[in-house]
Amino acid sequence: MKVIVLASGSTGNCIYVQGSSGAIFIDAGRSGKEILGTKNEQGLAERAGCKLDMIEGVLVTHEHTDHIRGLKPVCSRLNIPAYGTAGTLSSYKAKYSGTKPPKCTNITCGEPFEVAGLSIEAFSVSHDATDPCGYMITDGDLRLGYCTDTGHISSAMQETLSHADALVLESNHCPDMLKNGGYPPYLKKRIASHRGHLSNPDAAELLCALANNLHSVILAHISEENNDPMLALKTADASCINDDLHLFAASTIPTRSACIRESGRECCVFNKEAWKYSIDLM
Repeated sequence: MKVIVLASGSTGNCIYVQGSSGAIFIDAGRSGKEILGTKNEQGLAERAGCKLDMIEGVLVTHEHTDHIRGLKPVCSRLNIPAYGTAGTLSSYKAKYSGTKPPKCTNITCGEPFEVAGLSIEAFSVSHDATDPCGYMITDGDLRLGYCTDTGHISSAMQETLSHADALVLESNHCPDMLKNGGYPPYLKKRIASHRGHLSNPDAAELLCALANNLHSVILAHISEENNDPMLALKTADASCINDDLHLFAASTIPTRSACIRESGRECCVFNKEAWKYSIDLM
């Protein structure tokens, strides 16, 4: 299984997952032109080496703009459907009621379905959207968990993610940076709430519980205003007891790519050109 982070953060989210016989996008939160390019210029997907002819669908986590901005053009150009919960797809269609939506397929949390030869199961997360979800994606013996845009990790979510071999996990904000930052009080309250976004310490706590089962973790949806990718990485690294775990932080923050090694563990920060890196899960 190959994972490429094309975009991650409040400016847009899109991740490419390629299995042994097909591929998918998770979310399409950048414009169609950015993701797929134009007649004269390649988009992020082609520049990153994504195999467009293998992509058979887009898994949608929820209807916020930074996750669906490019959904219609991506689905239309690749002639593929969007998959999401009934609540998510209904809210998406309402948001763009003046345009014809792409082909949409309703899914139900807890009920497995198949796309591109991948076995997929959605699970509920806690976010201020209509029926948002994360995903468990299985290809043969490999299982990838995808969990962003959640204010907390429930026991049911932790149980689901405990079966993952690799994980894309939100590490959105540093509580102190959020508290002392320039956001208005209502927005700080929303982000820090149980229906907001996962903090660095909360992400680290989950990784501490799951570390022995994981071999690769990508920290994602890192706030450009209330976090630092190196801080997110170091907070997660300090919690991990598995020296063989590979930790990556994918960020749109224009910081220099960095790599640290502690206790034999590889820990890397990807800057705004995270799409240049692909992670092979074996």
